[in-house]
Parts: sequence; C-alpha cells; structure tokens
Amino acid sequence: MPWESGLFSARANRQGFNIGIITCIIFTTWAFLSSKPIHVKNPQLLQDLGNFNFTQHKLMLAVYSHQTVIGVGYIASLFFPKPALVPNLLYSNRKQNRDNEKAV
Repeated sequence: MPWESGLFSARANRQGFNIGIITCIIFTTWAFLSSKPIHVKNPQLLQDLGNFNFTQHKLMLAVYSHQTVIGVGYIASLFFPKPALVPNLLYSNRKQNRDNEKAV
C-alpha cells in the first residue's frame, strides 16, 4: 500500500512495525512481572527470575519500551522490501518542499 511508511524513515514498513510491537509487548510483560511493585508494605515480585529481574526504576520502563519499538521495528524493517512511498509523508520531503516554496 502506498501509505505504508514511517514519518522519519523511508525504510519503515508494516512487518517491521508488527515485529517491534510484539517485541515491546514481550519486553514490557517481562519487566512488569519481574520488578517490585511501587508503594506496597511487603513488596514481592510477581515472577522472580533471579539475575534476570528488571532492576531499573519503573519509570524507565516507558523509555525502554519506546526504544524497543523504534529500534527493533527499524532493524526488522531492513529484512523486508522497501514500501512504496508517498513522498509528502516523510518529514524530510515535506521540509524540502517547504524550503522550495520559500525560495520561489
């Protein structure tokens, strides 16, 4: 489909996006189950994985989840064909068109 593209990357595609989302769900589930609950008198882990527990602060989970979606999604997109693009959907092309209009 011609509208399948990323905002900042011409290589982004649906398959890479789906793989990134699935990986993020798995990562978030692991981190949630193996980290201590906040504001509980007797905190205990839902799933104790020993050395493989998520030991970072819970607020960092959102940062790491976004990095997982973007990083894994982009890398996975490299293994699939480049999608057909509508040039104005990419930020770089929109900026270039805007600069060209100002020059005229």
